[in-house]
Amino acid sequence: MSIMLIDKNDACRVVCDGRLTFQFARELEDRVIDALRRYSRFELDLSGITEIDLHGLHLLQLLTTVGGDKVKTVAGSPIVDQARKRLLTSSRGTWLRGTPEERARAA
Repeated sequence: MSIMLIDKNDACRVVCDGRLTFQFARELEDRVIDALRRYSRFELDLSGITEIDLHGLHLLQLLTTVGGDKVKTVAGSPIVDQARKRLLTSSRGTWLRGTPEERARAA
């Protein structure tokens, strides 16, 4: 597991590689918080993610929520997309689904 921060002047390219899981939650959280303190714009490269759980999804969501429109995904990941979709369609995740409009956008 790694989150590499690559300085690009006033922006930061965040390259995620390996497992973004509970096992690495503290280290991942520290890296994301450090990036949020130091940079105002972010490019996310998620292409190297091999496994993700709820903790990893939470950290990615934290970055995109706090960064807002200053966060741009430049390389996606089918694993992340599948995890997000499963979370939104899980009967146990009903409280996470939001409004019908938000569910339609996620599908």
